[in-house]
Amino acid sequence: MNCTEITMLAPLYLSGEMEATRAAEFKLHLEECSSCAREMEHQREFDARIREGLAEKVETTALVSRIRGRISAQRRWRQVQWLAAACAIVIAVIGWRLMIDRRVPLVCIDAAEDHRDEVIDRRHRNWTSDAAALSALAHRIGFESIDAPALAPAGYRFEHGKLCRLDGHAFVHLVYANGNGEVSIFLRPRSGATKESEAEIKGEHVASLHTDKLIVVAVTMEPGDAARRMAQRAASAGG
Repeated sequence: MNCTEITMLAPLYLSGEMEATRAAEFKLHLEECSSCAREMEHQREFDARIREGLAEKVETTALVSRIRGRISAQRRWRQVQWLAAACAIVIAVIGWRLMIDRRVPLVCIDAAEDHRDEVIDRRHRNWTSDAAALSALAHRIGFESIDAPALAPAGYRFEHGKLCRLDGHAFVHLVYANGNGEVSIFLRPRSGATKESEAEIKGEHVASLHTDKLIVVAVTMEPGDAARRMAQRAASAGG
């Protein structure tokens, strides 16, 4: 057996898979050739190190724990970010509402919301167009009678009406239309000093007018002073 064959057959010899006759010849060559003997010794050492490395148990508990800790921390941070964003939105909404409440009477805010919910979005349909039925409803909150068509803004016709609550008080809610849009007029009997208020709330123009006999609130999408003129007309016709 020569040196080339030794190099080629070394893996079989080191693994113990070489047949006995050939292993004997292999061993004999190593005894006679110091160069191949040294090379085989180097291969034995290298093979032993590889086997030790494969057999060694790698401790992964600490590593896994650190990885899980980082993942949990990232999740908690995302949750904190989400909660902070949600809180910011809530605070902004509350702040906006408080800012409006300082500037605009609550009756106007409620009127705009009621118009949006029940007239534009049509969430409720307990309306009546019957004049007698509407007068009976108005009588419940202190009106002797009510002539809804006479309170119509210029160019509008009476559609229907019902009772509602604004700022905790009962109002008659009358709806008028002109083919292009709808207007809400809210009425409540009262006595006291005259005052007026106007505001734009989410694109809706709202005007309230307190006379010595009525509280009138008008809500319309028409710009400018249309809401104020509608409230004044209704107050004049109803008062």
